[in-house]
Amino acid sequence: MQQPWAGLIAHGRKDVENRSWVPDLAIGERFAIHAGRLDDASTPACDLDLCQYHGVILCTVVLLEVSRDAESNWALPGYWHWRLGGVRLVRPLLQRRGHPRLWELDA
Repeated sequence: MQQPWAGLIAHGRKDVENRSWVPDLAIGERFAIHAGRLDDASTPACDLDLCQYHGVILCTVVLLEVSRDAESNWALPGYWHWRLGGVRLVRPLLQRRGHPRLWELDA
């Protein structure tokens, strides 16, 4: 996931992730948030500390709901809204190479 979005989720500020596809996860399942190598060039710079990292697992979250009509300022029309909660920061941060879509975290 590009920054600053991954960092905003890790900080608990972004509660919905917008995707064009439904995740292959069960509601209540925990998964990791990876900060990719790139920043979203369409967003202004963010000064939160976790928004500065790249190529690392920042946190884990729980998938609370998947819908097209989430009530969140982060929900964009035309996307599947993955409502996230239960943020747990990963310490130390885990350096990992990212992959498209969801992927298995190696031990």
